[in-house]
Amino acid sequence: MAAVKLIWQCMFSPRLHKVYDDRRPDVLYEAGHLEKWGDQVIHSLFIMWNVGLYTSPILATVLYRRGYFVFDGIVTIAKFLTGIGLILAASYCLRGIGRANNHAYITFLNSLTAAKKELNKDTKKALSRYDFEFYAWPVEFKWSDIEGDETKHRLYVDRPSPRRTAVEWLFALPCQVVSCLVAHTFGLRLVYPGCISVLQYVMSPILLQGRIKLVSENQAERFKLWTRDGNQVDTMFVDRRDKHANGSTLVICSEGNAGFYEIGIMVTPLEAGYSVLGWNHPGFGGSTGMPYPDQELNAIDIVMQFAIHRLKFQPENILLFGWSIGGYPSSWAAMNYPDVKGVVCV
Repeated sequence: MAAVKLIWQCMFSPRLHKVYDDRRPDVLYEAGHLEKWGDQVIHSLFIMWNVGLYTSPILATVLYRRGYFVFDGIVTIAKFLTGIGLILAASYCLRGIGRANNHAYITFLNSLTAAKKELNKDTKKALSRYDFEFYAWPVEFKWSDIEGDETKHRLYVDRPSPRRTAVEWLFALPCQVVSCLVAHTFGLRLVYPGCISVLQYVMSPILLQGRIKLVSENQAERFKLWTRDGNQVDTMFVDRRDKHANGSTLVICSEGNAGFYEIGIMVTPLEAGYSVLGWNHPGFGGSTGMPYPDQELNAIDIVMQFAIHRLKFQPENILLFGWSIGGYPSSWAAMNYPDVKGVVCV
């Protein structure tokens, strides 16, 4: 019974990418054949699902013209989806069996379970030996952890609304509806291509290598932050205090619309010896949500609060560094934290 429970747990536990080992710094986690095969099938179906989602209007048109929206066609589609479901279930089972028989993965799973049960210095240190899917990383800082934060006044730049008559508003309504649909479907992804899941999947090996470099060469530490709107922000912190003349100054890096902290602008302040805090936009990397303006502002707000209250950097020792569209959250943070040392937007 214990073996079945372990396999079930391993079926839905996070994917392990890397075990940090000084003796083998460049070696990634070696999955067994069953786990590797199951993961490949699951991720292939994941890509197919996302491609199908983005091309759903075309697929729906093709299926309609070929008569799949009648009873017989629906039965055929149901059989096809059932077959896909069986393949997916078998892949999860194989992955679970493979992981349950892998000593390295079981050691990681025990560390993760201990950290989720009680996150302290020892369990965090044990968990930091691994790089894995970030959704399973325990939350370490919430906006509600800050006493009085809910009453803190935030400044926003209001967009002036044009004055229209009822007739003008009525004629503009179709355009408003279309623009809303465009913005909330493919429009946002065109502005922020970094939130496209297929692109992130393609770039995942590069992002992994970037994290490995930050951890191995700069002793970076990863944190998960919880925003006031329920999103989780993926951050990476490099502490240079007492190690470099510029280490007492923290540079908070906000990336561009297709940038990630793993391969972004963090390298510039790191080379200058500053302490650095990088974060990913909502929907980028391990961060949840989507990069809508309000979610962007809540994300940079929790990053600032984390830097001040957890990392213990005073605002006058914080520099805001924004690249491209990252200048938007950086400038907002400067407006709401006017005592920061400086702002650099490029």
